[in-house]
Amino acid sequence: MAKSFKPILSELLWLAIAFIAAALICYLLLDWDARGAIITPQRSDTYIILSTTTIVPPVFLLVAFLLFFIKENRNKFSRKIPNILLLLIGLGLITLLAFVNKSLVMLGTNFGWTAYPPLSMLPESGPEYAELNPFAARLATALTVLQILVTVALLYVVFHWGRGMKESN
Repeated sequence: MAKSFKPILSELLWLAIAFIAAALICYLLLDWDARGAIITPQRSDTYIILSTTTIVPPVFLLVAFLLFFIKENRNKFSRKIPNILLLLIGLGLITLLAFVNKSLVMLGTNFGWTAYPPLSMLPESGPEYAELNPFAARLATALTVLQILVTVALLYVVFHWGRGMKESN
């Protein structure tokens, strides 16, 4: 009975290691505390403050995905439980990156504002399209590329897992 729980406990330990690594990354790189994460671009007068729930889960899933991908690549994706976890982590990462990308675009959109003259004195025509902050645009592009890379990696995992199952039969 104890042997059946050993693989599951081993994978839970790897997930705990991934969470500790993600917490350290968020604490050291993003100036993270319990209230939120602060991202500071090169300009000293601009701060992007995001909630902890927006930053920590995608970082955790990214670290866990990389950890499981490297670990299972050494085993040639032959084990069932880690592969299922890897697929679930990858799908969750893609989904969360889409939400983070959407909130980042909404946060980085700048329609501009003016304090004087009053809004009633402004002409009727407004901006044709929203201007995206250059830092937010670069970060959104990087997140989109990361989504594509995770998708390709998931296809690689499924291909090798299926080929290994076919060869074992």
